[in-house]
Amino acid sequence: MQSIELPAHSDIRPQPLKYEPACGEVADALLRQLRGSLVTRARTAHPAPFGYYRVDAEPALFVKVVPSARLPRLLAVQQLVTKLAAEGCPVQPMRGAPLTLSENATGLTHAYVVERFACDKVQDATSVGAALRSIHTALKKVLPPCSADRISGQWHRTISTLFHARYTDEFVSSSARALLRHWQQLAATLDRNCQLIHGDYHRGNVLMAASGVAAVLDFDDAVSTVASPLVDIATGVERFCMAGAQGELGAKMACAFLDGYGCLPAEVSANEIARVASARSLFGCSILHANPQPDDPVWCAE
Repeated sequence: MQSIELPAHSDIRPQPLKYEPACGEVADALLRQLRGSLVTRARTAHPAPFGYYRVDAEPALFVKVVPSARLPRLLAVQQLVTKLAAEGCPVQPMRGAPLTLSENATGLTHAYVVERFACDKVQDATSVGAALRSIHTALKKVLPPCSADRISGQWHRTISTLFHARYTDEFVSSSARALLRHWQQLAATLDRNCQLIHGDYHRGNVLMAASGVAAVLDFDDAVSTVASPLVDIATGVERFCMAGAQGELGAKMACAFLDGYGCLPAEVSANEIARVASARSLFGCSILHANPQPDDPVWCAE
């Protein structure tokens, strides 16, 4: 069975990570190399010693500990984040060089930002919309790698696999059939004004401060995700506005998000945003159904 790494913040309303004291070779190396007084590790699905660590130092630090084999790709991600920071985007660039923590573990160090996520407030929706616009503007200046795959092709291939999955319910199957019948029209929308995009813009990947967005996280997909910016916009409207809030408040937040983002092309309609959001949801369902883990509560919740 193919492994699947579920997100750290699976809930529509994510909660701050819970940390507990860490010990062992990696924790000792973090204490020694970062001159900290205490190392704690977040309780996530990552197998030890990998995952997220907080180091009590001056200032406090956040360290992502990963298998060393993943370092080349993660350095490419950090290069992109550094470019975005230079453009004034609210991101978290890496501090210093990667840390060698053990034979197989490498650490990427960042400033620790208190985990506060967007609430069901119009003001927050405006801020996350504006932050996304700044990121899109900066990403437009970055030339996509030759190996980048347009999201329209990736989504089509993945959604098509739903018809062969063992755990697909009838609602998901019928939704996929309806979407694929009109795929050519949707693909034209997904490919319009293609550029690099964030690719995973949701509440768990945006940290808030009193003044607005403090940091947008997780640019792992951005280094190779080529699509219309509308994909991120539709995801943002769905995840930040419509999925969490109900009725009139959700509609007000969606308008605030779009106002914060700024001017959209005249040809973009509410129906297009809804179709893109539906396709993204089906793409997520396809990934889950291609990696069935019905005995895993986290898989079932997703």
